[in-house]
Amino acid sequence: MIFSEFLKQTYNFFSMASYDFNINPYSSDEEEVFAGFSVEEIAEIRQRRQHQDREIEEMFDESGTNSDVEFFASGDEDDEEEDDESNESADEDAPPDPLQWSNTLSDINVEEFSVRHGPTKDLGGQATSKDFLNLFINDDYLDEIARCSVAYARSKGDESFVTNRAEISAYLGLNILMGIHRLPQLEMFWDSDEFIGVEGFKKTIPKQRFKTLGKYLHLVDPGDEDANDVLCKVRSLVTLLEDKFADAYIPGKNVSVDEGLVKFNGRLSFKQYMPMKPDKFGIKVWMLADADNYYVPRFQVYLGKNRTNSELFQLKGLGYYVVWTLGEPYLDDHRHFFFDNFFTSTDLMRDLESRDTYACGTVRINRRDFPADLKREKLVRGEIRTRQCGNLVATMWRDKRVVSLLSTNTPPEAEIHAEQQIVRGRRKQVVPADSMKKPDVVAVYNDGMNGVDVNDQYRSYYPAGSVSRKWWKYLLWFFFNLSIVNSYILEKLAGHKKRSQLAFRRELARLLIAGYNGYKRPSSSGKRAIQTLTREENLGGHFLGKLQGRKKACAMCSKAGRKRSEGRTFETSFGCEQCGVPLCRQMRGEKSCFSQWHGGD
Repeated sequence: MIFSEFLKQTYNFFSMASYDFNINPYSSDEEEVFAGFSVEEIAEIRQRRQHQDREIEEMFDESGTNSDVEFFASGDEDDEEEDDESNESADEDAPPDPLQWSNTLSDINVEEFSVRHGPTKDLGGQATSKDFLNLFINDDYLDEIARCSVAYARSKGDESFVTNRAEISAYLGLNILMGIHRLPQLEMFWDSDEFIGVEGFKKTIPKQRFKTLGKYLHLVDPGDEDANDVLCKVRSLVTLLEDKFADAYIPGKNVSVDEGLVKFNGRLSFKQYMPMKPDKFGIKVWMLADADNYYVPRFQVYLGKNRTNSELFQLKGLGYYVVWTLGEPYLDDHRHFFFDNFFTSTDLMRDLESRDTYACGTVRINRRDFPADLKREKLVRGEIRTRQCGNLVATMWRDKRVVSLLSTNTPPEAEIHAEQQIVRGRRKQVVPADSMKKPDVVAVYNDGMNGVDVNDQYRSYYPAGSVSRKWWKYLLWFFFNLSIVNSYILEKLAGHKKRSQLAFRRELARLLIAGYNGYKRPSSSGKRAIQTLTREENLGGHFLGKLQGRKKACAMCSKAGRKRSEGRTFETSFGCEQCGVPLCRQMRGEKSCFSQWHGGD
């Protein structure tokens, strides 16, 4: 016990040095001069030292360990990252259950996926972008936003502020256009400079009114806020989308789980730092996406480990908890889950397999139960090592760096070993060029892991929303953008229209604005509000606007054979901006030409 002897000698040295602080050879008292220890004092010191030696030996004997390093190895680990700490501590606390890894490889059993999946609602071939958005954020919810915004204004002492669904809808539409047509400052959209200002913004909502709407925009009535709920400001939207996203689409065979980041640099108790992301600071959102079309049916806002009150989290760690809670509705159907090394563990892989769900993920080699011999391997480029335990396969491959994976959905890869060759006059271990190959499990992982990442890309192209000091508004715009992307994906899956996301967003913005004129103030009276919201020109996703150029013959009048008394055709400067068809504004009988044309009358 070399280490213990060293400790005892160190302890004895300091015991001798600190025997009696009243006897100080360097005392500033001139009347006392230190003349050395007496024989009696030396004997007393030796007795004390022998007594202390016996106490130390008894302490080591009672510890019951043969390793001095283990006895002193229970230090603090608070300097580790928060998320890694929760995963690794769960690995350490779990009861030992070592896997029997083998380098004897055999085929694995993977059942076919045959569950009905895809969109759950058919909107028909004439569905517009707004019809798809209405699957998630419909007019009823816009009415709720208008009501809560007015209530918030009243709580701030503003008795004159009123708004309605049409104005909130137009406000959202303009925010979509801000993501397409970007300017450095909000005020520049209303700039008088013809090369800077945007005419459509000026005609829709005045600048000061737009700012007032942004100031009072609220998703919950201040009187109904739950002080114990950190997300109370956006809880209604989160709850709504959790249900609507999952109801509108059932994911297919391949599902990926990853995190997204809502950029926010202000002060916030659950703000996260993610150095590998383009935006380093923000709010973390766990997401589950279909790996084949990038639709996100489930998500979860991460509030920090201290607010994750779950027994599963305490027992298994954060990575296990996230995958299990997000993916639980889709277990037992032979799906394939994909995730990165933050989530992957042998416990998770085996438990998913017990629920007829296969998985594949990169893994950190310091995880518990990862093959011990692979941890010691020093591979050269192109080498492959494989170990197997039932359906669970561990693969290690070196390309530019070492990549380690665990999988239950891909057969084990034959090992590739380097050969000794002479390269530039020196002997080196090299894998022959004709033996070089990428393991199949790496290709499978790359194909299945991009669901959340591509959805992130879609959202980053034209991000709707404006800058705010309120953290919850960044979450609002994140979920609004996510709703738009999911709507666009559903339209693509419907197969009726083939267009870019840009074209989808442009149409959606126009349909949300719907010719709204913000220079006519909304009324708080029910009758006028209903008239504003249900204008005939804006029904059915089409709206009436003024056409460019000279007047043209009304298409409905020509179809019905209507003419003026002098025999001339009815001409108009107006028409459906969606269809590009000239139509009269005037009433022809009980309905206008616009209504008759779109109603099929």
